[in-house]
Amino acid sequence: MPMFITRVELHDADEWEYYETLHDEMEQRGFKRTIRGKKGIYQLPTAEYVCTMSATASDVHTLAKQAANATGKKSSVISCEYLRAAFDLPEAGES
Repeated sequence: MPMFITRVELHDADEWEYYETLHDEMEQRGFKRTIRGKKGIYQLPTAEYVCTMSATASDVHTLAKQAANATGKKSSVISCEYLRAAFDLPEAGES
């Protein structure tokens, strides 16, 4: 099944609550804020998400844009399909 990574930037989101709304909306659409690696689960940077679903990058982008629109803020969204990932991230639950 295809894997996707998505980045969302909310414009003029001067309060953290807009990103909390975004996180909730993205989760409802099947996106996660963590990624699994060989040695555990790792936290993605703020407003980056992954999902695995039978869809196209355009479909995933549409879902993410719907989530971003639910915040009431203008946004920039990019979604890409990937085969493998390399990353240097903190383990989920670390600060």
